[in-house]
Amino acid sequence: MLSLVTDPHQRLCSNSCVGVARTCRNRGAEGGSSPVVVADFDAFSDTGAVGAPELTTAKKGERFFEVFVDAVGAVLERLHERGGEGKPTSRNPFAGRRRPVGMDGSEEPLADREWRLIREEAWSGAMNMALDEVAAETAAAGGPRTLRVYRWEPSTLSLGYRQDPDTVDWDYCEREGIGVTRRPTGGGGIYHDSRGDISYTVVAPADELPGDLVESYHLLCVPILDAFERMGVPARFAETERPAAHQPACYLRELHPAHDVVVATAGTERKVSGNAQHRRTDAVVQHGSLTYAVRPERHLAVFADAGVTPAAFRERVTGVADHADVSRSDGVERLEAALADWADATEGAWTDDELERARELAEEKYASDGWTRRRPGRR
Repeated sequence: MLSLVTDPHQRLCSNSCVGVARTCRNRGAEGGSSPVVVADFDAFSDTGAVGAPELTTAKKGERFFEVFVDAVGAVLERLHERGGEGKPTSRNPFAGRRRPVGMDGSEEPLADREWRLIREEAWSGAMNMALDEVAAETAAAGGPRTLRVYRWEPSTLSLGYRQDPDTVDWDYCEREGIGVTRRPTGGGGIYHDSRGDISYTVVAPADELPGDLVESYHLLCVPILDAFERMGVPARFAETERPAAHQPACYLRELHPAHDVVVATAGTERKVSGNAQHRRTDAVVQHGSLTYAVRPERHLAVFADAGVTPAAFRERVTGVADHADVSRSDGVERLEAALADWADATEGAWTDDELERARELAEEKYASDGWTRRRPGRR
């Protein structure tokens, strides 16, 4: 059996086919369409990794697929975070809107849907991630779209999906009673202090939201920026680039204008909110954290060898309490009001079935070492 590809793939041959295609030759003029023989599969592989299917197993195939998906995802995430030509700007086309808008700019596709607001609850890190997943399942099945506000009890370090567990100071987290879980979203780790962090999630069916990632972020962040305005905090999307200080920590990574919210003081942007999306085929989950009070010592201590001083951390991160005379409880209420007004949501609650499903997910997935301590490239 032969594998044939045409010239668009050819341009990748020098990098992608090394060790895979014995007879691959990068030939032909730019834009040509001549076929290229990549490999004679029957003669190529003794293990079945490439070649005759009877030599491989379902387990090998699953492992190959997992590595491939994670590798491609890592590349896309780096491109998204670092930008380059065509890097998105911080201008939000939805700024000033109080209601959800659809693909054509009208309010109808989202505003006339059933939205529920689940007011602030306290859950473990594993349970918070499980509830987000359950909310996505509910929305995809035709149930209500969900807006929720929550805190982390106990304080929790949430790792990015591809984050190496060796970046965590596990002994410190255990000693201080800090939970650790892993998000289904990318980015770096975030220390969610039980009193210094305010978290939210927005969940809706995928076909009701813009397919463009930046456009989707800007739409779903409208109520977040509105909440900051209601608190008296002059927050906006990041506009200037700033190099990473410590890559494993979300709040010390490069600023990105698509989803990083900052407060600019004395010409310096300091991050006050980070937002991330998990885009399933049937639903979109956007969750984020609003820093209420900065606790740099604890935020840095959860990471192994952060190499950043608390003073340097404060130069890059700020909180609501630094800019407005508002209590945390008032801040929570203003965030809830902004979310509810944006979606015309009614106050709701989890069903018994949803809570049962979330507890199962929390125990079997988000609280397990197999999920939290897994190495990059494994699922």
